[in-house]
Amino acid sequence: MNSRLVVLLDACILINLFHGECSELFGALTEYDFRVTAHVKDEITDSQQLEALKNLIEHGEVSTVSVTDDQTNVCIEQFMRRLDAGEASCIAVAISTGWFIGTDDSLAIKIAGAEMGPGKILTTPGLIEQAIRKGLISIDEADDIKERLEEHKFRMSFESFHDIV
Repeated sequence: MNSRLVVLLDACILINLFHGECSELFGALTEYDFRVTAHVKDEITDSQQLEALKNLIEHGEVSTVSVTDDQTNVCIEQFMRRLDAGEASCIAVAISTGWFIGTDDSLAIKIAGAEMGPGKILTTPGLIEQAIRKGLISIDEADDIKERLEEHKFRMSFESFHDIV
């Protein structure tokens, strides 16, 4: 039996960790079992990021999830009225399985919270905070990641990880 928390990753969290040059955290945060749907894989269009995702999958740091049941597919279609396919698939699969989702999309977070309840969402800052708490990276390294993400227009609501850890 898998005792790790399954987290369905949305494209935005993948892209953020690629931009932050810290995608190795997917393998290092061993309490999580990170997964992606085909919808999410399709949203990764940058060739370097797609290659990085393929490497994560090949090394078992991220795995893929197939959506085969009709009820989940109907749910995905319903969520796609308001969300991209990746976010919609993450939420729909999480609802049917009880898994967590990993996203930074504010609308997806709002919808997921309403559908799944609190505490089932992991964000980029949350992943980085977990890495700090586990001693995988220092606060200064986390702030360097934060700075790289800000260069790619991803803003966090705090000045430094010193403020939250």
